[in-house]
Amino acid sequence: MRNKWLFFILFYIPFLAGSQEYDGLQVDGRFLYDQCGEKVILRGMNAFIVYWDRDGSVHYPQIAKTGANCVRIFWQTGHDPEPFMPPADLDKTIQNCLKNKMIPMPCLWDATGEPLGGEMWQKCLDYWTHPEVMAVLKKHQKFLILNIANEVGQNNVTNQLFREEYKKAIDTLRNSGLHVPLVIDASNWGRAERYILDNAKYLIHADPDRNLLFSWHPWDNNTSTTRVDQFFEQAKRDTIPIIVGEFSNTDVFGKAFAYPDIWRHIIERCHEYQNGYLPWWWSARDNEAIHQVTQDRLFGNWVNAPWGEEVVIGSEYSILNTSVRPKPLLGQACFSSVNETDSTQDVLIYPNPAKDAITIYIPPMERAVIQLFDAWGQLIGKRTGVSTVQMDIGEELSGIYILRVSFKGKQYHYKIIKQ
Repeated sequence: MRNKWLFFILFYIPFLAGSQEYDGLQVDGRFLYDQCGEKVILRGMNAFIVYWDRDGSVHYPQIAKTGANCVRIFWQTGHDPEPFMPPADLDKTIQNCLKNKMIPMPCLWDATGEPLGGEMWQKCLDYWTHPEVMAVLKKHQKFLILNIANEVGQNNVTNQLFREEYKKAIDTLRNSGLHVPLVIDASNWGRAERYILDNAKYLIHADPDRNLLFSWHPWDNNTSTTRVDQFFEQAKRDTIPIIVGEFSNTDVFGKAFAYPDIWRHIIERCHEYQNGYLPWWWSARDNEAIHQVTQDRLFGNWVNAPWGEEVVIGSEYSILNTSVRPKPLLGQACFSSVNETDSTQDVLIYPNPAKDAITIYIPPMERAVIQLFDAWGQLIGKRTGVSTVQMDIGEELSGIYILRVSFKGKQYHYKIIKQ
């Protein structure tokens, strides 16, 4: 074992480095993780924010009563009275969502059903990368998820085009300095899950941050339990991080599903496979009232029985009964004590005790997240890297710290002595 590590240290370390800046939510394998290294299984609502309740002052406190940990925020680049949606308004609605202890997931609707690669698609990318908008996104990177654009492209999108355009979007956003999880909707109005199953692996490897989620919107009238099960099972088998970003009690046109209880099956499978879901939607305009779960946006004013009440609070798989808010979002410490010392010989830490810096050696070519916690369980440092990561501790006070090393879906903890 030590000879293998000596060879690795001498020959591989000079070529490897880790990212040292981003301290937000991170996808690893099939799952999203918080700054404590705990899974974040999204449970929340779609909310029509931009026109009816732009700062979310009505929606967010009511949705928060469900215990939701996320809100998918309906946003647009602009409209006739306001050709450019003010970045200050985006900033305010994100702040209010966070104030109510929920992860904001803003999404642009301008390109819904529009050609992937077309004018409206580019308009979405231009909006996100506008310097003032990008500054807002970076300001909230710690708890932000960005849904690039809603349901872009119809059924004629090729896999090649899907890959090319979303790789362009990923490159554009990452090169702008944004490292948050990016959500990619399936094409064909979000309904064709094949775009996720066929292209997710390629796009994950194309993302330098490996921080992507893929969203399916099962609106087809003939969506069956078999189809749902096959999607979840293949996503699990292929290690694809998925969410169900929209679904309802009827199909998109308000017609009863061929399989009437399909939405119940969806939330059960999301619970079983530990995947996120966000029902469509909290409260709506008259022409969307068939899908809403509340009347007048108020918690407890359930409509469209049994859909509204059951999906939010009634089912054992409801938002209320399955949602967990991340500790960092609540301002809580990651640990209640420092007595977490499970470890593995596959990780080497040197030196320990240390004065200025420690170097963490991980199995060759494995990507890991390294987190340093103080004795009170507060996160004080984070690094990511492949094979080797260095962490400076020179400015920390002398004492005992906990180092968490996460890779291949597992977590290991080590006591570090700072001299």
